[in-house]
Amino acid sequence: MAEDGTKQTAAEFFKLNRFGASSLTAEQQRNLYTYMGTDEPKCSGGFINNFKWHDWELNVNFMFNLGMKVRVQPSYSPTYFDRGLNTNHDILGRWTADNPTSNMAGLMVNTAARASEYIHFSEYNTYSMLDIWVHNRNYCRLQSIRLGYRIPKKVLEPIGISSAGLSLEGRNLMVISSNYDNYLDPETMGNPYAQPVPKSFIFGINVNF
Repeated sequence: MAEDGTKQTAAEFFKLNRFGASSLTAEQQRNLYTYMGTDEPKCSGGFINNFKWHDWELNVNFMFNLGMKVRVQPSYSPTYFDRGLNTNHDILGRWTADNPTSNMAGLMVNTAARASEYIHFSEYNTYSMLDIWVHNRNYCRLQSIRLGYRIPKKVLEPIGISSAGLSLEGRNLMVISSNYDNYLDPETMGNPYAQPVPKSFIFGINVNF
């Protein structure tokens, strides 16, 4: 879309030549982009709570990162589509004649009339730079929750033990986040090859003689 709000084809907007390359100067191409935000959190931190009741102890540890952006990889290509291959479900919401208000790109075919646009979107990284691939990344993670029990001394003294305790800890059990569809974890969002932060459980026994 032009600055005055009128609709334009990609060839008109990028001033494409017949080989699909933009005839705009480097400065003019830079001016097409808008700053979306930083990939560093504006606010980060955590809080720890310790609760004690008689011989029981509960420790809860949260951490959070807020106010950052992430540019994810496109979930499908408008020029390379093979019906015989698995495709992300995002493609179902793409622009079509029946879905003209979608902001997701429609599929393109290499026709003589729009060959420059097809070449541009298949050979250049312009498609991955669209703002539809920039998302908010705000999340709060329950890093750990630990429940401990201190065995009373009156139980331990007859068997020669000065102190003992049992504990059960769970790590990375829950995360609250803004939308991170197509990704396994908001912390690694933007990298489709990254593994999610794993959940783990630890049972501990501490004995002192």
